[in-house]
Amino acid sequence: MIIEHAPHARAARLAPGVPIEITPIQVGADLWHGDLAEIGGKGAFSKEIDRALTGGRIDIAVHCMKDVPGDVPLAEGTSFGACLPRDDVHDVVVTRDGVPPAGLPAGSLIGTSSVRRRAQLGIQALSGDTPAMRVLDELDHPVTARHVLAERTMPHLLSGHCNSPIAGHASTTPDGGMSLSGMVFNHDGSAFVRSQARGTTPTPPPSAPASPTTCSARAPTT
Repeated sequence: MIIEHAPHARAARLAPGVPIEITPIQVGADLWHGDLAEIGGKGAFSKEIDRALTGGRIDIAVHCMKDVPGDVPLAEGTSFGACLPRDDVHDVVVTRDGVPPAGLPAGSLIGTSSVRRRAQLGIQALSGDTPAMRVLDELDHPVTARHVLAERTMPHLLSGHCNSPIAGHASTTPDGGMSLSGMVFNHDGSAFVRSQARGTTPTPPPSAPASPTTCSARAPTT
């Protein structure tokens, strides 16, 4: 997915004459079929990429934001310079006989390969690489960046981590504000609480996707 949606074509237009090469990186977590917590949690998806970035093998790194831990600092000397426009955030449910979820009988089991999904990409670079950060500033999609900030702030404020069963989805309201819907589950999914808050739209600071800050919001509704 990263390669298919990589922003190299637009980056080439913003920096004509600069050769751009896509460097695929195999991460160890893709080869692991056990519990991610045993190999470092979600951070296992980004450590090889961080190493390539800080070691000078690559100049920018494109991440699925769901794979970037929100509860640990970014690699030293790096920051996120852009979020790309968000794609459809919905998952697809595949059933054996095509029955929709609402028609499944009581006691049915639904499996998932991840505790969370999100169709959004973030681009990371060395903070001191001024030319790269300028290009990323042009690539940034501010609305998506604000949504990412709000969604990643929520589990941070709830003392959650990458493997916590916490769900959040931010959207822009008709008046230009923000709505943040959240759910927190117990570990087997048998119980949950749901809440929604509306408020002003936060302005992402540098490296916002991985550095949650408090958002301004009115009282939540349940």
